[in-house]
Amino acid sequence: MLWDVLYAIDMGVVALVAYWGALFALAPVSATTSNTIGALWATVSALFVFREHRADSFSAAGSRLLATCISAVLCLIYLLFFTPTMFGMAVVITVGTVLMLVSRRNGEVATTAITTAVVMIVAILEPKNAWHQPLLRLADSTIGIVVGVVAKWLLSLLFGRFQRS
Repeated sequence: MLWDVLYAIDMGVVALVAYWGALFALAPVSATTSNTIGALWATVSALFVFREHRADSFSAAGSRLLATCISAVLCLIYLLFFTPTMFGMAVVITVGTVLMLVSRRNGEVATTAITTAVVMIVAILEPKNAWHQPLLRLADSTIGIVVGVVAKWLLSLLFGRFQRS
């Protein structure tokens, strides 16, 4: 029971730190809407990798980073040549899914697709510098991944004796 309470508190703290970190770290380089979405995206990434066990957190971090990198590269290529549209989003999601399936990374298909959707939708909202979005979302995700993994590592050291068997 104590472990569950500590874990729940830790999740809340991790979300807050990731949100705050992204909001302030990227404020000088992104617009208000993009910055808010970046803070949201960092929070999602941190919560995605903050798992009950350290090994699971490291594994989730690797999956999240791989999916985010694939999505960022595909979106960047698309946005350098085309205007962001919903049709373009569908095309990039399709290409990302095929790449993940061909490379036998089926577990990362959904994360790649979700990341692509976020990048493309924000690019549609802010089309002036749409090609910045993949780079910003990669930065957001990296902030969140680092916060989630470091927090899990530190909290495991501090509260490991309370952990459920």
